[in-house]
Amino acid sequence: MPAGTLSKKYASALFGAALELGVDGPAKIQEALASVSEKLEGQALSALLSPSIPAREKTEMFYSLAGEKAPREARAFLSLLLEKKRLALFNDIFEVYSLLCEENKGVKRAEVFSASELDAAEKEKINSVLEKSYKKKFKLTYAIDTGMIGGLSIRIGNDLVDGSIRTSLLELREALNN
Repeated sequence: MPAGTLSKKYASALFGAALELGVDGPAKIQEALASVSEKLEGQALSALLSPSIPAREKTEMFYSLAGEKAPREARAFLSLLLEKKRLALFNDIFEVYSLLCEENKGVKRAEVFSASELDAAEKEKINSVLEKSYKKKFKLTYAIDTGMIGGLSIRIGNDLVDGSIRTSLLELREALNN
């Protein structure tokens, strides 16, 4: 799910602060946010969203979700989200922040769509070709597209590499009609 502009601004600002902490800064803050993300559901989420719970208690709850070793910047960021009533954006912000951390490490994300399940060898081949072509590491996710006849489609950010049979047939039809 694409994150909104506000989530991207918060994530970018936090990432900038994390870079100022040094080489390990982004990873330390990501670890704290991951801890919150894992625990932020059910009763914890209800309590943090409840107007009947004082802001100070909410802040303490948020800090405990982040863990005792969370960097000061992560705690300040969580306080800011509570203060600005932006808790609903937390998961989007965390997703964008994680993308920024991966990009900083030279890792790109891509989604691979196929007509049927791919085996391990096929997945490794796709990963190898992408890494060779883009000269970057890739983190791939796979999905089956029941509308495909065969072949693959790969979404890398806003780019789509469409190697599906359906698209090839449509291109052939268009070429024959012209």
